[in-house]
Amino acid sequence: MDVLLDTNIYYQDFQMAGAKFQGLFEYLSKTRTKIIMPDIIYQEVVKNFKEQLSIEYLKVKRASSIMGIGVDITKTEEEIYTAFIDKLKQMTRYSHSPIKIVKHQNIDIGGLIEKSVNQKKPFKDKGRGFKDAIIWESVKEYLEKNEDDLCFISDNHNDFGTKVLDCDLQKEIKSYQKKLKYYNKLDDFLVEYAEKVAFINDGYIEKFIESNEDAIESIFQDFYETDINIRDLIFLSDVSMPPEHVNINYVEINGINPTTYYIYRATKNHYYVEIELELDLTVWVDVIDYDGEEHNDISSYLTEYIYVQALVDRKTERAKLHSD
Repeated sequence: MDVLLDTNIYYQDFQMAGAKFQGLFEYLSKTRTKIIMPDIIYQEVVKNFKEQLSIEYLKVKRASSIMGIGVDITKTEEEIYTAFIDKLKQMTRYSHSPIKIVKHQNIDIGGLIEKSVNQKKPFKDKGRGFKDAIIWESVKEYLEKNEDDLCFISDNHNDFGTKVLDCDLQKEIKSYQKKLKYYNKLDDFLVEYAEKVAFINDGYIEKFIESNEDAIESIFQDFYETDINIRDLIFLSDVSMPPEHVNINYVEINGINPTTYYIYRATKNHYYVEIELELDLTVWVDVIDYDGEEHNDISSYLTEYIYVQALVDRKTERAKLHSD
């Protein structure tokens, strides 16, 4: 489930380096989901960081003057600001980055004007609240264009609601209401989602693989016999031969190492986890080279990758191999 954070959530930790954001990023990594950041929020975060930086930087300089001591600030205000922008760019630049910036499209300006004039949520009295209205339109647009659920986290109780989404806003997304999860605090989201999958970590996956090695080896045997042609993968430095002159005697798995994993589905009772495995293989072959000479029982070393699925019981936290 992707997560859209209101600007006020970023205010609490501009650098996104605290425990709460680290918990969020861990959840996103495990589920291969992202923070959705509407362009207006990106601009607000940058603007407010710069303003807050100026205030705090001045406080340090004043404190230094009052105390009569020189405080060695190793970076200038501009350098700190530039480093922050670079960090944001790094976190949003690539398809695999944790944050995705979305541009505003298909916004119903006429509808916003009508809501502003009539002071409908999230507009306030005298039509104030344009930025909040654009954020809300971004939430609606995501729900309309994506099949997946979305979590919207905002500390703006007055305009979006306390604990539950404002009833007028609920009416606007009536057909998508079940897809939107709403929280006022990042903590509440982490308790409901991130903490519940915290046990699915590197150690958990490694133990799962160890306890299912025989079954995984069986899966691999089926895999290489039907889905790949190991003869095309074999490289023998001492023997030059066409693949059709290779006879495979035996394939041995020397090591099974999980490389990545993610929770690709969650139901009431189970988590579904896909795991990428790196297999270290030894292949023994008989070959006939281009000169017609036979070479028997030659070994070759390969690395191959396969995927397996685990079905995890949410209550007992036990896992078993699963096939979709």
